Amino acid sequence: MFKKKLINLIKSKLFLPTALYIVIDIILLVFTIFIFFTCYDRYSEIKLREVEIADLKLSADLIKGNKDLMQENVEYYNELLDKLIPNEENYFQVISALDRLENKTGAVIHSYSINLNETTEKKLSLSLTVGGDEDSVADLLERYLYSSGRLITNEEVMLSFDNLSSFSFDINMIHIPKEDVILPDVVIIKEDDILLLERIGREL
Repeated sequence: MFKKKLINLIKSKLFLPTALYIVIDIILLVFTIFIFFTCYDRYSEIKLREVEIADLKLSADLIKGNKDLMQENVEYYNELLDKLIPNEENYFQVISALDRLENKTGAVIHSYSINLNETTEKKLSLSLTVGGDEDSVADLLERYLYSSGRLITNEEVMLSFDNLSSFSFDINMIHIPKEDVILPDVVIIKEDDILLLERIGREL
């Protein structure tokens, strides 16, 4: 029964046009799907290129900004950084920095000793015996980082405000030999970095 109906349907005048339309519709549908995915891949590739171009433009703008920020005072900034972090350490530099720290803050450095266990090729570790009134000690603790004309770091302070006549103050004076200085291919200098250098320069 089904076979007979199928044969009659095939013999019908409408079968061939209908089948042709169905085949054409399938071909159009497949072609449309192909075009859609091709266009989507192309769109994704264009967007990816736009992101890459934007990143390159940002890098170019940063490099240009670095040049604009630094070119006027580059020698001054280099000299400032050389003072803060010298290539080598010597006795005169240490004494000069400690004297400057005293003069800037009003605190008194009674004595100092080298901490050999903490001293390395890139830092000189000192243990200071410091005294003074509350204001001068507070000023020292607030400004020691740059006020000596050197970059000084501190890990801890043993201090009692009940007796400021003498307390221990351990510091590290940083120095980096030229052969150990490795600069990246691109150095990104931000405006905040320039402002920090300007503030340090005023403090020295």
